[in-house]
Amino acid sequence: MSTITAKLVKSLRDRTGAGMMDCKKALLEVGGDEELAIDLLRTWGAAKAAKRAQRDASEGVVHVESSDAGFAMVTVSSETDFVALNEEFLDFSARLAKQVLTSDLSDGQVMSGEELLAQESFKAFGDELTDLRSKIGENIGISRVVRYEPAAGSSAAAYVHFGGKIGVLVELTGAEGQEDAARDVAMHVAAVNPAAVSADDIPAEDSERERQIHIAQAKEEGKPEAIIEKIVEGRMRKFYQQSVLGQQAFVKDSDVTVEQMLHQRADGLAVRRLTALRCGDSSDSRSANNQAEAGGGMADLKYPRALVKLSGESLAGERGFGIEPAVVKSLIEEIGAVHAAGVHLGLVVGGGNIVRGTVASQQGMDRVSADYMGMLATVINALALQDALEQSGVETRVMTAIRMEQLAEPYIRRRALRHIEKGRVVLFAGGTGNPYFTTDTAAVLRAIEMEADVILKATKVDGVYTADPDKDPDAKLLTDLTYRDILNNDLGVMDAAAISLCRENHLPVIVLNIRDKGSILSALRGERIGTLVT
Repeated sequence: MSTITAKLVKSLRDRTGAGMMDCKKALLEVGGDEELAIDLLRTWGAAKAAKRAQRDASEGVVHVESSDAGFAMVTVSSETDFVALNEEFLDFSARLAKQVLTSDLSDGQVMSGEELLAQESFKAFGDELTDLRSKIGENIGISRVVRYEPAAGSSAAAYVHFGGKIGVLVELTGAEGQEDAARDVAMHVAAVNPAAVSADDIPAEDSERERQIHIAQAKEEGKPEAIIEKIVEGRMRKFYQQSVLGQQAFVKDSDVTVEQMLHQRADGLAVRRLTALRCGDSSDSRSANNQAEAGGGMADLKYPRALVKLSGESLAGERGFGIEPAVVKSLIEEIGAVHAAGVHLGLVVGGGNIVRGTVASQQGMDRVSADYMGMLATVINALALQDALEQSGVETRVMTAIRMEQLAEPYIRRRALRHIEKGRVVLFAGGTGNPYFTTDTAAVLRAIEMEADVILKATKVDGVYTADPDKDPDAKLLTDLTYRDILNNDLGVMDAAAISLCRENHLPVIVLNIRDKGSILSALRGERIGTLVT
């Protein structure tokens, strides 16, 4: 048997990037022949890579290359953010984008990685992918690619957002030299993700379904038949303002719409087409003449993005303190059903089942110290919910306002938005990170920052009553309230700071009974559940 020296193992490792033990094993298999060992490692790597290719790869990078002739944008996927920063991974992504830029791929056609690698001029990239998977140890793939050749007289630009997680190409028609405007539109698309370029791009059946939902809601609210049509028209206008690119408030100047901004830049300037690619998502390519993909399973949701505020006591059950596993299991089933419906979901949980800062301070403890103890209690509850959610198959992230990296991620708004956009449930813990502020205020603040459509206050009663329903049998449920009603009558739904934030940011609040199975999902679908505060 040939002697396998450390020098020989190192040489093979330097050439292949394979692990030391794999290199030694390969050299032993082929009697010390380095070239044969390389072939053997590649064979082993291909087998491992085939297995890795079945694993979820929802991270990665969007890379854009440009020249005088046009643009190329590619999305290369990985399993973790760490690999997405790997030098070889980034080099592969850049070379792929350059190849797409100089290729003869159809202008504007978004291709999958499988379709691309079937092209003769890209087959070598398939071999590189196999080597990268073997070397790095993760599933790495090409998700989507697209190439733009802007028409004569048009203006085009690219924008890459979130450190390479979202990329947008935009082409404007009607004027030359408007690349800055095109880039501004691309930035807006990356931030707001419109469903369509124009109202005509929304399928007629989707618009009609939205209209029927608003008609049903108006009838349920008891509106007079004579004015329902006008109410529905107003709500449909709002629907288009939220969904259609041209009608959306421009992200850099909310006083004008995107369409108005373009007209300010140049007469006749309009969006000809755009393509947005996101790590972990399917392609999203739109033009003034094609349909837009409008969100899949969220079509029947009135509130597709929501924040749920849970009290700490809701985890304690009848005991009134600590964490009751049976109660947590019931909560997780409810939250899991909401997540499965496609809702972008955030959670804020209080800490009253462990320690409440205001109560501790009333008993003689320093208020600041007591409030910090309450914040730590919310972290304990969030970790308990995270464990239960992930055991049920729901991917979550805990983010804390007070840094404690060994337990959870620090709260960073952009990172939180990215988690939510990727379909993860985000548990916001640690309150606001400041004493004297309640977890209700923290919940409203996070809801606004996450661009939530609604905040759900989950309680042990069916909504807001005229009196305590447990003590007064004549207490009546108030189905509709204004923010001013809450403040003027001191109804105690949330503290004054939280309600004031809701009012200033037009964030509706729904107060409901968490113990009623399906109540959260029903409320998010627009059904009349509990008390609506607007």
